[in-house]
Amino acid sequence: MRQGDSDKNRNYFRSETRAFNLNGSWYFATREGDQGPFPNRDLAEAEALRYANERLSLSGFQASREAERKAPRVTGQRWSIMPMEKTAPLSEILTFDTD
Repeated sequence: MRQGDSDKNRNYFRSETRAFNLNGSWYFATREGDQGPFPNRDLAEAEALRYANERLSLSGFQASREAERKAPRVTGQRWSIMPMEKTAPLSEILTFDTD
């Protein structure tokens, strides 16, 4: 079970395949819930592999985004507020078309 999961009573298992047959349809089990139905076991297993590879790829993407977020952004620019007397009046900034 992953750290932070609130459902402590749920059991997770490891097996060669996560595919199972239920009422004539095939499914595969994940932590997020059962996926399916699929018409045959081969397709369920192929989809389980695709699902696992997609999760691995997304976790790598998430890790890189989190690293970007933690990195300080240094631009070298300093911003300051301009004194009121040096700004243009609104009448010079805003123009209205009158037809």
